[in-house]
Amino acid sequence: MDTEFASVWKAVGWSSFAEISGMGSWNLTIQFLCTLVETDNGVSFRFFGSEFVMSWRDLSIVLSFHHKCTTDVEQATRGYHKESFWHSISRLNTYSQPRCNDIQHPTLRLMHKWLALTCFPREDVRTVRVDELRILYAMVNKIKIAPVQEMVR
Repeated sequence: MDTEFASVWKAVGWSSFAEISGMGSWNLTIQFLCTLVETDNGVSFRFFGSEFVMSWRDLSIVLSFHHKCTTDVEQATRGYHKESFWHSISRLNTYSQPRCNDIQHPTLRLMHKWLALTCFPREDVRTVRVDELRILYAMVNKIKIAPVQEMVR
């Protein structure tokens, strides 16, 4: 499963995304999150009393997504159809209250849990959200994406 996981990360351009090289600063993280605002073509935030503006592309690169990853996930996954993809990975006919444990492939199930814990943290990681399902679609189809817009929202 480790080999499969690494090959999927490489295929979608996320090889360096999950790497954390050192301890972070709690105060800077709080300042960043409290001042983070989505703009027309990126984000703005404050650090040390200074305002910064960053495009989606720049944010993607700073977060260590591969430079070839597109930040327009919807456009990159234009062949995606929620119900049919859900059926293909779960064998369930309807996308009604989708749960992680319904995903049949163990690596894909683990990837969903990783996404739900890391990129879209919340209390109940068992539910499969629409954005997460689209990202799983990109992973299965080896589409290089950087879901920075979805993560900010």
